[in-house]
Order: sequence, then structure tokens, then C-alpha cells
Amino acid sequence: MKKVVVVHPGTQHGARLACQLDRVGLLHRYITGLAFSNNSPFLKRLPAKLKYKILNRVLDCDIET
Repeated sequence: MKKVVVVHPGTQHGARLACQLDRVGLLHRYITGLAFSNNSPFLKRLPAKLKYKILNRVLDCDIET
């Protein structure tokens, strides 16, 4: 079965697509300008004000970016 690579420079729906493709075993790689795993140690260290500004770049799955 062929797998796909999702490349997306922004935050729109690319991350959701990547998570769903990963869930069904079709994601080969997800490449984006900036994204964080929902369990990223980096996010835990950010002040709340900065964290709020980047929450739209957080993935709800644990795929490698």
C-alpha cells in the first residue's frame, strides 16, 4: 500500500489530515513550518501568554513532525 507525505506551510487543516492518515497507517511523513506534539516538553515550558498564541499549531496525535 502506498503512503503519502503531507507538506503544509501553515496551520489550517494539514495537521488534522496528517493525524487521520497516520491513524489508518497511510502517513509516511508530515512536514510543516512549525508544529508541536501535544505532549511536547517545549510547550510545557512556555508562559501561558505565548502558549495561547501557538495552540493552533499543536497536533492532537503523536506523529513525528
